[in-house]
Amino acid sequence: LHLIHTLSLHDALPICGLLGQSLRAAVAGELRSYLGLVATLEGQIRRALSSLDENEPRGGIGKAGVTLKRCVVWTREATMGLRLLSLIAEESKNRRGGQLISLIHGFSSSHGDPLVGAFAERLLTHVTRPFYDMLRQWIYDGELSDPYHEFFVSEQDPNAVNPAEDGRSRGGASSVWEDKYKLDDNMIPSIITEDFAQKVFLIGKSLNFIRHGCGDSLWVEEYSKAASKELRYGDTETLETWIDEAYKTTMARLIHLMADKFQLFEHLKALKNYILLGQGDFIALLMESLSANLDRPAGAQYRHTLTAQLEHAIRGSNAQYDSPEVLRRLDARMLQLSHGDIGWDCFTLEYKIDAPVDVVVTEWGNRQYLKVFNFLWRIKRVEFVLSTTWRKCMTGARGVLQGVDASVGETWKSTRGVVAEMIHFIGQLQYYILFEVIESSWDELQTAIHKEGCTLDDIIRSHTDYLNAITHKGLLGAKKRGHSDDAPSTFMMQLGDLLRIMLAYRDAVDGLYSWNVAEFTRRQEASVRVNSRMDMSDDEVLPTPATTRRGPKHLAHDSLSSTPVPGAIPGLRSAGGEDELLPTLQERLKALGGQFRAKLSALLGDLAYQPDVDMRFLGVVMNFNDFYQPVRRRTGTKVPSKEKGR
Repeated sequence: LHLIHTLSLHDALPICGLLGQSLRAAVAGELRSYLGLVATLEGQIRRALSSLDENEPRGGIGKAGVTLKRCVVWTREATMGLRLLSLIAEESKNRRGGQLISLIHGFSSSHGDPLVGAFAERLLTHVTRPFYDMLRQWIYDGELSDPYHEFFVSEQDPNAVNPAEDGRSRGGASSVWEDKYKLDDNMIPSIITEDFAQKVFLIGKSLNFIRHGCGDSLWVEEYSKAASKELRYGDTETLETWIDEAYKTTMARLIHLMADKFQLFEHLKALKNYILLGQGDFIALLMESLSANLDRPAGAQYRHTLTAQLEHAIRGSNAQYDSPEVLRRLDARMLQLSHGDIGWDCFTLEYKIDAPVDVVVTEWGNRQYLKVFNFLWRIKRVEFVLSTTWRKCMTGARGVLQGVDASVGETWKSTRGVVAEMIHFIGQLQYYILFEVIESSWDELQTAIHKEGCTLDDIIRSHTDYLNAITHKGLLGAKKRGHSDDAPSTFMMQLGDLLRIMLAYRDAVDGLYSWNVAEFTRRQEASVRVNSRMDMSDDEVLPTPATTRRGPKHLAHDSLSSTPVPGAIPGLRSAGGEDELLPTLQERLKALGGQFRAKLSALLGDLAYQPDVDMRFLGVVMNFNDFYQPVRRRTGTKVPSKEKGR
């Protein structure tokens, strides 16, 4: 009955697929063996029947050597095999590839009868031959030879859109590395572990990437000829040893190509130096040379001017000693313009990455670098203008700001105090982002990508973690504790408000300085007039020729009166304009200073309740002397001093 059932199911076995065909062939071989056993038994029975002697007791059957009990014993193992084949044929209808191997291996590893285990092992030896042929081509040639999709590695449809799981679009070599092949967990046979399958997947994918992405097909061919071995089922320990050797060799070659031929690590260093403002002298010189140009509207910025200033900054800083391969990728350009933008709002540096390095620095990574650069560039701009304003005020204190009246002197005193607060805030913010965030994250990245046995996937993962760290801890991606979920707020919004307030305060300080220059000029003119009248009085006492009464002093007076004062505000010469402008400037400075302190107190209050220790530490160093009283924006209550450093 089992034979009839097995024969009927044999025709229903899967024929689509190499492993399905191999299973059919193995079942057919077992059936032929069973039929051979039946034929042998039939021959034995015929010979026994021909040798019967009717004169012997019971017809001499006892001496014939063939009995029913002996037939049962002789066919016991074969009958067990038929039952197993019948079960396998029944359950394999909807399975293919590695699933068939797992089905048969389940009887070998989990069945208590040693006869069943031995039979399944013998069956696996035949069924797994196509699987090991696919495995050999994958780990030694990097080519997937799987016409019926039975291997646990599959090639994805190039026309299908496969967005990244985190929503990050990929392109170039990154899409080849990430999206060309995938690991199908459902097709992993139980004869190998998931870690083993992952290692096999990386070997073949790396060989394929070395051949097609890195253009090193010659090395792959030589490696295949030298290392290729015949793989078969049963010798698991030897197989694992060969896989480990292939894994180490392939990973070492790929990392060598990425590091030496394509200079991956140098490009990562260049991104840190130029896009993340790590090259301080270059950034300072670039900002100084571009400052006058970027104050103009964005539409008046020309690419050749930006490129020329970039070249000037490179030649005048230590950037000139970088390799030409790095410097040629650095470019200055303008982002998309909006109405009313000036050059500062649209300027950006760009570092061009091409294949195969873009497998690490993906399109998403470039956007993250651009986001960080734009934020740091805004901070640098505010630092630059505040430092310029501070130097002008300190220089003016020894010149045009001398001799002002008491009210103006008090205004300048409070103004210098607020400017000092802003400079301290900008300095602490820059130190935190550049050193506590970027440098510490960079050290972690270097440790991760230079450790022994590092793979390209490890480098990609470490670089992604690096970008996430500098955007989250760098106050670019951290979600704030807003008033409600409907109105979320970010640190970026708060810092943007603070930077705009500081720029507005700079403009107000420049207005006050211009007013003082005009006032100083007015006093000088008045002094010249007084001296001129005194000279005229002396001329009446001691008459002189008419030509000498219009001497050098009068010429100086006329020249001073007719020459405009740089930075002076038109209309300041009238007493009415002076009375209106000074109180307006004083009120403007006072209001902006109050807004700055209020925004900063709210920022400090939010930082005090961040789970990250470094972010809480930023709030501590910004308010190290408890000058500000942090306020939680959710409740509007002040943060107790004992909670600020928690």
